[in-house]
Amino acid sequence: EVVIGGDVSLADETSALITTSVPEDDTLVSEHSEHFDTDSPILPLVFLYRGIFIQLAFVLPVGAFWLSGIKPTLLFLGQGEELSTMTESYLRILTFGLWGYSI
Repeated sequence: EVVIGGDVSLADETSALITTSVPEDDTLVSEHSEHFDTDSPILPLVFLYRGIFIQLAFVLPVGAFWLSGIKPTLLFLGQGEELSTMTESYLRILTFGLWGYSI
């Protein structure tokens, strides 16, 4: 064991943290594989579809809000008339790109 900097106790503690014990028998693997087939290609698709659903659950209402018009909300929050109009028209154009990129 080569220690640069001279503190042997720190190196011993670090190597103790890095070293892991792996059981020689496959009890954990066999217990886990009884309940779950690791070769199944369906599990990644479940995570993919769940992620798409969660993303669309946020993106679709935001896009609908942008299409319906955000100018009154911006005026209520104190933004100027001209900037609110420009922002509203920009977000209406941007909505379809948001939905297309999200899918």
